[in-house]
Amino acid sequence: MCHYLPLKTNEVPSNIMFMLRLISKSMDKSHDHTRVFIDNFFNTIRRDIMTLSLVYRLNGLIGLIWAASMWLTPEMMAAQFQFESTPDMVTMGQYLGTTMLFVSVMFLMLPNWTSAEQLKKATMPLILLQVFYLLVQLFHISTEAIPSGGMQYFGVGLTIVFILLFYWKSR
Repeated sequence: MCHYLPLKTNEVPSNIMFMLRLISKSMDKSHDHTRVFIDNFFNTIRRDIMTLSLVYRLNGLIGLIWAASMWLTPEMMAAQFQFESTPDMVTMGQYLGTTMLFVSVMFLMLPNWTSAEQLKKATMPLILLQVFYLLVQLFHISTEAIPSGGMQYFGVGLTIVFILLFYWKSR
């Protein structure tokens, strides 16, 4: 017999009663129960879900998207930076896309190839490389070598988020 269903037609299961009490108490002015629930939810994500291994894999996934864009849509990649798409540019984009593919696979697989402690040790040099990458992005935007716009600022923001996540999770 399933313990989630009422035993009698006039009984309400305890888990439903708990949810009803939680909702009714959260409707008052203080909203303490809702706040506690939300805090516990995000604490669980911070502690249990967002691990250093996951940060590595997410970074690798973003890299795979870039690699695919460089290989499959080089004209679109050139257009976002307001560059003319030439056969030489497409060749160079595919070469860089292949390099991005190698780096992305390394980020995806590194958590499988190392222990958690080794992964923490490997993170600091990778953070320094990402900081260098961030500085190059900002330099190109500030000298107008690439246009400043939404996509470029999104890339800068994403790089900063990954630097912070790598640092936070490697401590």
